Amino acid sequence: MTAEKAKLAQRLYDEGQHTVAQIADILGVKRGTLYRHLNPASVGARLRSGPATSLPA
Repeated sequence: MTAEKAKLAQRLYDEGQHTVAQIADILGVKRGTLYRHLNPASVGARLRSGPATSLPA
């Protein structure tokens, strides 16, 4: 994984609009590779992954 891909991966992860699996697919890497390149302090810190969905009333 290049430094540019690692920066993009971190940005996509921090934005919270994609799951780790989606980011890995976008970058053409495995999830484990992606996790190794994400900032450990940010992993698990966001509230949720993936696109927003409406909650049932």
